[in-house]
Amino acid sequence: MSPWWRERVLVHIGVTEVRVQRRRGWGRGRVVGHSTAPLAGSDADALTAALAQALPSGQVQGGDVHATVSSAHVRLSLVPGAAALRGAQEHQAAAAHALARIHGDAVQGWDVAACTVGADTLLAAGMDAAAASALRAACGASSWRLASVQPFFVRAFNDSLKQLNGATWFVAAEPGWAVSCLVQGGELRALRSQRVTGNAAEDLLRGLERSQVLDGVGDSDTPVLLASTGLGTLDLSAWPRRVTQRVLDAEPALTSVLS
Repeated sequence: MSPWWRERVLVHIGVTEVRVQRRRGWGRGRVVGHSTAPLAGSDADALTAALAQALPSGQVQGGDVHATVSSAHVRLSLVPGAAALRGAQEHQAAAAHALARIHGDAVQGWDVAACTVGADTLLAAGMDAAAASALRAACGASSWRLASVQPFFVRAFNDSLKQLNGATWFVAAEPGWAVSCLVQGGELRALRSQRVTGNAAEDLLRGLERSQVLDGVGDSDTPVLLASTGLGTLDLSAWPRRVTQRVLDAEPALTSVLS
């Protein structure tokens, strides 16, 4: 944990903007500043421009940056049978292979990382390497240390673990994007990403129904836990299944998944 005099800079890289919050003190600390900047695209140049505008510079010497990246900028995949893998090198190789099966040679230009989710499942995550380098460079230019980077899906899942009891559909939703999966027996299944446009509540419901049919998992009685940011409280009264929405605050969990 950073000493109390060091600031934490909490960065959320969304679909269309970058949000920054500065905190100081023990634990969650107190908010001492915040800023936003428009994000004109998902490429490294657009991210560099947005971070240069949003990150504090010259105000405090030394501090840690904890970044959450929109799932729109990260590609995810599940690797079953992870219990048979040995060590970080095999985890990394399995993660890269799983992503390449879906996205082909594009994976060669990504930073790939993996973390265990359950006893026998690995979550593979890939982010454009140039964009990841831009994030590291922007932190260095502002005299900040990049301490952690994580996809919003991972942050939302970690924050919701205590509410995931029994078989449950889990959905991590944000403006423009959502990732869903079935959590059953402590493992993740049927991971899918989708765009969210127009009526978010309707889009998310259609996405779950599509996953149920295509992946053959869950049923109409399986409850849903929806963890969201930037969408407010959605009207879910028309959903034909039990659903609970958790609106997450601006601070990411301070754990590293991609770095």
